[in-house]
Amino acid sequence: DTYKDTNAEIKGGANREAVEQFCGTRKPIFYTQELASPVILHFDAFEEKHRLLAHFYNFVFFTDPAIDNHFKRFVRDFMHYNDKIFCAAGKIVRLIQQ
Repeated sequence: DTYKDTNAEIKGGANREAVEQFCGTRKPIFYTQELASPVILHFDAFEEKHRLLAHFYNFVFFTDPAIDNHFKRFVRDFMHYNDKIFCAAGKIVRLIQQ
């Protein structure tokens, strides 16, 4: 199921505080029907202020700890680059080091 609330309000004080603590100075973006509908979702990472050279869990937060742990473990355990990419990267690193 996708999040149906179009105004993306945070329900409850505890959830609001958890989101504010997680985001710090960043602006929270909520997963709405609008974000769920495109086939491709592009993250602008070209400019220095938009770099995604960090772990995904720095950017994704679920207010329910059980759901948060489930999806972060799922990504950790099942989403990997395939061996061809790792082999090519290893060859590039070896060439750079020589």
